[in-house]
Amino acid sequence: MIEFTKICLLKTPVPELQDDRLDPPMGLLYLGTVLKRAGFQLEILDLSGVPEEDWSFPVADYYGFSTYTASYNRTVRIKNRVKALYPDVVTIAGGPHASALPLDVTDEFDHVIIGEGETALLELMVGVNTESIIRGRPMDIIPMPDYSLVDLPSYSREYLGKPSFQIFTSRGCPHRCGFCSKLPGGHVVRRRTVSNVVDEIQAIRSSFGDVSFRFKDDLFATNRQWLKRLGAKDVGLEYSCNVRADYKEEIPALLAASGCKTACIGIESGSDKVLTSMGKGVTRRQNIDGIRGLQAVGIEVLAWIIIGYPGETWQTFYETISLLNEAQPDIVRAYPLIPYPGTPVYDQVEILDTDWDHYFYIHGNNEAGFVYQTPQLSRGEIMGMWANLSRYLKKYRTRVEGS
Repeated sequence: MIEFTKICLLKTPVPELQDDRLDPPMGLLYLGTVLKRAGFQLEILDLSGVPEEDWSFPVADYYGFSTYTASYNRTVRIKNRVKALYPDVVTIAGGPHASALPLDVTDEFDHVIIGEGETALLELMVGVNTESIIRGRPMDIIPMPDYSLVDLPSYSREYLGKPSFQIFTSRGCPHRCGFCSKLPGGHVVRRRTVSNVVDEIQAIRSSFGDVSFRFKDDLFATNRQWLKRLGAKDVGLEYSCNVRADYKEEIPALLAASGCKTACIGIESGSDKVLTSMGKGVTRRQNIDGIRGLQAVGIEVLAWIIIGYPGETWQTFYETISLLNEAQPDIVRAYPLIPYPGTPVYDQVEILDTDWDHYFYIHGNNEAGFVYQTPQLSRGEIMGMWANLSRYLKKYRTRVEGS
């Protein structure tokens, strides 16, 4: 019977981060919400920020783990501790790493779910599909997460000086950037209605008061009519979102009218050569114009940069520095490339290190992982490029903050 079946969904900690408890685990919240509505007993166990000596594991029939490459080894160690306590527990792995390497992950877990997990996990729990590898189906309806499943006050993320809530107004991204891993069905965009999103915003405010929002869609500002309807609701939003630089002309004004305060753009590179190699589908000129167009309507721009992509040279690196000097985004976040399994670029570079613990963008005090080399750059040169960029960004931040 469902009512006697319990599942624990576990979030692996990443203690190397400066703050490992910024946000609740949204993926597990969506899974938990679907299972709770179906009548299952469940618990979300988020070990982020919890000292290892304080870990305890509840009795359950199933344990579900969300896997990420950089924390996969730790996830397996936690799974082994759970199995030592409860030998008969059924273990399930989902998330990006399991989806990219399902055959490898089945060596450690009883079941692996590829892609979006809500429907597949529910089918496994009710016995409809008990294969070792289960392929999830994209959901057309994204549920509102049930925040009672987590200890919400324990998370520290703020935006605009207020507690910040993540909202997904859509799933999927139609673009095919080479550094991005797409889950099955991930190129199909499924968007919620404006009324449905506003209902969630109002429910959050009713429960938690004056808060800000971060729309975490892979790509938020694409549908002009949708943005017009959001602005027409006039709900006093303050939010950040992800935007491409090649947006339609009306997008900045629509974003500003609907309450956007920060737009995050994946600039990635200032070199047309590297942008083409990435499959970004944008140009250096579009990146510059995209930043300026958003700033012109009072929206702060956060620019994301990736260095070390195949085709990168010291010349293309300095083209990126030149772009930043010319466009002057308000904030810059930069990372060395990590060629994750399941991404096209993983097969385009020479992998030098297969220890998943080293596949991290940034840890602690600006530390990065370097696990590959390209025909153009050795690992040492990529490390040197990162050191140069880090020094530049310190000066850049000083200049922007002082302006």
